[in-house]
Amino acid sequence: IFFSKMRVQLLGVFLSLALRLCLGAPAESVVYIQDGSIDDFMGTILLAAEHAKGTVNFVGEVMVNGDSALPWSMSVAAKLHALLDLDAPVALSQCRGFNAFPWEYRADTVRVDA
Repeated sequence: IFFSKMRVQLLGVFLSLALRLCLGAPAESVVYIQDGSIDDFMGTILLAAEHAKGTVNFVGEVMVNGDSALPWSMSVAAKLHALLDLDAPVALSQCRGFNAFPWEYRADTVRVDA
């Protein structure tokens, strides 16, 4: 169930990309707003792949302290950008989301960052 939000967002992105590819439109600029959980990092990887193809212009990524564990989620995002050779900046939002998921779920970024 917790993947449904990501699936809807990614479906919208990919439908938009498919339409742009069919019409030959220029790459759309994307600022990815996420809350630092593992499923959101999968979205980063998919956007990086499309950025490398020239399908989208990955402008930057904004981390909202929602279902994440700071500062580890920021560290994972920076490492992921380095691994994917992304020059898009990662910023921390001043907005504060609610930690809807239990610590065991949010702590995945701590394990990934280790």
